[in-house]
Amino acid sequence: MHSITLLFAGCLLPMVAGAQLINGSFEDGNGDPLITPWQHTCPVSSGDPAPPGGNWGVQIEHGNFQGCFPGYVYQTLPTVNDGDVYTLIAYARNAPSSGVFLPVGIALGKIDATGTITHGTGPANATDSWVQMSVTDTFHLAPGDTALVLLLAGQTSGPATGYAQFDAAALNWQGGDFIPTVAAPAEMRFVLEGSTAVIHFARRSTGRMRIFDALGREVLQWPVVSTTLVRIPIDGLRSGTYLVRADRAEGSCGARFIVP
Repeated sequence: MHSITLLFAGCLLPMVAGAQLINGSFEDGNGDPLITPWQHTCPVSSGDPAPPGGNWGVQIEHGNFQGCFPGYVYQTLPTVNDGDVYTLIAYARNAPSSGVFLPVGIALGKIDATGTITHGTGPANATDSWVQMSVTDTFHLAPGDTALVLLLAGQTSGPATGYAQFDAAALNWQGGDFIPTVAAPAEMRFVLEGSTAVIHFARRSTGRMRIFDALGREVLQWPVVSTTLVRIPIDGLRSGTYLVRADRAEGSCGARFIVP
């Protein structure tokens, strides 16, 4: 039986949507270091915080062609739609102990069904001083694509010479087919009973439940047919972070949870 941690739950009423960036401060509610549900392509650790960022940030090796490349810390956004416009804000710098200071920055991008990541351009900082930066972009998503936010560790042709540090990341909706997220917990209650996800709706609903993994891939789908209660067995899920989403005529509801 899995021990499962719920990260976020909320509903999106009709014409209400928007992505939720989870753990932009890289720490838990007690102020202890936490990188989940962010993913990374090169070694990471908890790092120094930016001035407004709490107790911790995240630190990743500079990307290098002779070792780990590219150097990304990223988070998937399964609820973003093609044409949505978002602004990503974050603090970035080179770790002061780095042998070389590289341009490190932020960007918005996507991951396709094969796991290939592409991203747009964004601001960069080639110093060891914290700089708050922002980038606004439109997501252009083909079938099978999932939106991403990316923290970019720079790149060098030689061996890794240092680290990039990031903190206080936030995502803001700017436009598209939807308006910003409005939480409406009364619309849906999500609980975990052992290895079963239990969803209670405030009204009889018809639609479908979908579960996505951390890469935005759909791993499970479950019908909702004129009911107020749905029970989904999830004992087959591997360890990781997941998003469960209810798509109904009344709107969409979602919750993130971790399977250790």
